[in-house]
Amino acid sequence: MEEKVLKAKAVCKKLSISRTSLWRLQKSGKFPAPRSVSGTRFQGWRLSDVESWIDKNFSADKNV
Repeated sequence: MEEKVLKAKAVCKKLSISRTSLWRLQKSGKFPAPRSVSGTRFQGWRLSDVESWIDKNFSADKNV
C-alpha cells in the first residue's frame, strides 16, 4: 500500500498556514522539501513526514 502524498494546499490546511509561509519554512530548512512522485510530474509531502514534523515541533513537552 502506497503512502498518502499531500499537495501544498493540503499541507497548508493541515498546518493552518499560507502557501507563502510553507515556502518560507521549506526555504529556511525548517520544513522538509517536497518529493517527486514516481512516474508523474507531481511533487508533494508524505503524510508521515508532515505528521512527524508536527509532532517534533509542537509536542506537549515544549515550553511554547
